[in-house]
Amino acid sequence: MRNLAILCTIAAATLAGASLAGPDPVPTTSLCLDVGGQPRPVTCRKTASRLTVQDDICTCKVGTLVTVSYCPDGVTPPAEDRAFEKARYELAQDGSLVGDQYEGRDICVRK
Repeated sequence: MRNLAILCTIAAATLAGASLAGPDPVPTTSLCLDVGGQPRPVTCRKTASRLTVQDDICTCKVGTLVTVSYCPDGVTPPAEDRAFEKARYELAQDGSLVGDQYEGRDICVRK
């Protein structure tokens, strides 16, 4: 009987831990933006693992380094135009575009 109580306690703790873990994190990458909001080249070093898609260390020679999420399958990023570039620059002032939207569409980059 005591073993059953211990087993139930372990099962409950496992289920509680799984519910607290939350959803999988959104895969992100880095993007360099100049003062006009135009993307500039970014230099990143990736891990040697084939399991992760995230970059390790990224730097910008020109512009500001910003974190942005990859577009999910079937989602395309907003079209590049002057209004989008200006809005993207304003939204990137906190260093991240993850979760930001432009005209109802998620700001993301293709894989």
